[in-house]
Amino acid sequence: MCALLASTGKIVRIVNRGQVYELDHTAENTSKPALKNLQSALADLYSTTLELLANSSKLFSQNTPSQTIYAILHPGKTDGLFKKLDDLETRLALEVQACQGEKVCTLLEQVDKKEQVEMLEWISHVPYDAHHNTVKEARTPDTCEWLLRHKKFREWKDTNSSVLLWLQGSRKCSALRALLLCG
Repeated sequence: MCALLASTGKIVRIVNRGQVYELDHTAENTSKPALKNLQSALADLYSTTLELLANSSKLFSQNTPSQTIYAILHPGKTDGLFKKLDDLETRLALEVQACQGEKVCTLLEQVDKKEQVEMLEWISHVPYDAHHNTVKEARTPDTCEWLLRHKKFREWKDTNSSVLLWLQGSRKCSALRALLLCG
């Protein structure tokens, strides 16, 4: 009986925490697999919570001798439900960590992009993006397509390392101009 009375506080905490997780992790900000795992963990936890509440209600509605006989005949039932609740809370915590890890990764990707822009602006106040787009829009269609298909250019573009492609020639050189205008 004491354990069942103590379960009330535990159940209230579980339900409150579950509501927070449901509000915080939605389809908009969590991947489908992670959200599905979180929802499954919550459903299992809620189900076990309801089972414990039903068991408690049944016992509380009985008189003291009946409660004593039930406790003697089913000594581990309540303890088993508490153990199951603890295990499910651990599982839920792991699923929440996975969801939060995804959020952190997304945030870091955004920070990286923001930091890159800040660094480029610190290096030069020239609006390079606007200049590049102006020149790119003014180029003749299909200009420099041959250069973009060239083996050396493709190897350079597809490399994962930080490698420079050295093009020798004057600014008047059509191949060099074509490459610079291709974007």
